[in-house]
Amino acid sequence: ITLPNPTAPEGKKFAGWYLNAEYTGEVVNIIAKGTTGDIKLYAKYVDEGVEVKGKINYELFGATLSEGAPTEYVQGTVLEITATATKAGYIFKGWYLDETMTIEVKEISASMTGDITLYAKLEADVYEITFVGATGLDKQTLAYGTTLPVPSETGWKFAGWYENPECTGEAVTTVTKSVTLYAKWVVSEYKVTFNGTTLPDVEVKHGERIEKPSNPTKTGYTFVGWYSDN
Repeated sequence: ITLPNPTAPEGKKFAGWYLNAEYTGEVVNIIAKGTTGDIKLYAKYVDEGVEVKGKINYELFGATLSEGAPTEYVQGTVLEITATATKAGYIFKGWYLDETMTIEVKEISASMTGDITLYAKLEADVYEITFVGATGLDKQTLAYGTTLPVPSETGWKFAGWYENPECTGEAVTTVTKSVTLYAKWVVSEYKVTFNGTTLPDVEVKHGERIEKPSNPTKTGYTFVGWYSDN
């Protein structure tokens, strides 16, 4: 809720709402969404001829503020907000008076008082990603910064996304632009352990066969075969 300005006594002008009768602390301009309970506000007035300035703070969320952005304003005057914010992979969508981005503001009006914080609204840009070499993946539209999906193929281990069919260079892990990506695969390897024997473990690649080892022996027992469970 944006607070209204009261009518000032003759020869005075309104200088802001405060939470105490001493007019200390920050000026209250809005009641944030979700606020509960009673709130008592105190109106401060100053002589009409006194110039009162307020600070302009910017909450940029990692963006860069444009050059020449004003850092203060004179209360009772109108100041158009021409500053912008830039951040790689994001689109600037305007300034807001609250962090939840519900009260958009294009100018500091003559009715505003006290220090003001402007919140930059930034929306992630979206890009078209074409996936090659992975079952079930084709084209997707994904937001900047999105972590790329990890596909799976029986018998193969996924080794990353690359920008060339040879899968050389640095692997790509997040979305930063529209691009065609190629899946790199390496064949899966398995370790075969012969439990209950002194035979050494054997490393084997998916799809390959291993030579059957000699039948183990154990006093008082007859070997009947190899099994994959107990």
